[in-house]
Amino acid sequence: MIATATETPVSTESLVNIITVSIGGQAILGVNARELHAYLENGDMFAHWIKDRISKYGFEENQDFALIWGNSQIKGRGGDRRSRDYHLTLDVAKELSMVENNEQGRKARRHFIAMEKKALAADVVQKTTPETRIPLRDAVNKLVGKRHLMYPDAYAIVHERFSVSHIDEIPAAQLPEVIEYIHRLTLEGEHIPAPKPEPVGYVLSDAEALNFYFIKAHFEHVMAFWKIIEPILRQLGADRLASEYDDRFKYTKVAIGCMKRLEAHCLQVYAEQIAAGNVPGMRMCS
Repeated sequence: MIATATETPVSTESLVNIITVSIGGQAILGVNARELHAYLENGDMFAHWIKDRISKYGFEENQDFALIWGNSQIKGRGGDRRSRDYHLTLDVAKELSMVENNEQGRKARRHFIAMEKKALAADVVQKTTPETRIPLRDAVNKLVGKRHLMYPDAYAIVHERFSVSHIDEIPAAQLPEVIEYIHRLTLEGEHIPAPKPEPVGYVLSDAEALNFYFIKAHFEHVMAFWKIIEPILRQLGADRLASEYDDRFKYTKVAIGCMKRLEAHCLQVYAEQIAAGNVPGMRMCS
């Protein structure tokens, strides 16, 4: 008869919390080492316990754990000392639980395995926390300083790129990609939309454009008429009269030249509006 081994279900009450941690720039599932130490009921002081385990089992910072500095300061003989915690990967937490070699360690290890399987099976999208978003905010600070952007504009670029309305909607697994994207914007400036220039000049109304057209057409007709009259006046011996009117019509030529340049300028400035039919009067000028 073959005996089968069964594991006693692990209650999730009063066990070590599994959180999203940032280790080596990646947001992953992990635990707070101080909580794990308390649950394992190890008699050593936390600082001695964690340093001994890291040294003994060769754990590496930013790969197996992350060192978290607190804001509080303790004054002592050694001067100001900041409190610090350690965030551990689930693999490290399982190993530390196993080597503790007690019932608490075995419960913790089974708990970590069960929660890891649950997360993988359910394909749970882990959310970020204010703590794990610190690298993202640091990256945005650099982007704002380097590219002279306003903070709302910088965050708007991220929101649009990753289809979110707020950075807390970014999945934890995607956080490294977002941070890398912001660093690339800071260094290369790519994909930062340039401000769209406003149309330059005065937009002509339909009535003004129509008057502009008729004035220009009138001057052109006058000039065409003068080209016919001038040689007739000279044939009749009215050279002085022809010369006098020719001088006056030179101003008309100047006016027509100015109007043609104005027309070309209007067509260039309002090209998009004309194509879209938003300035119907301007079509009469062409």
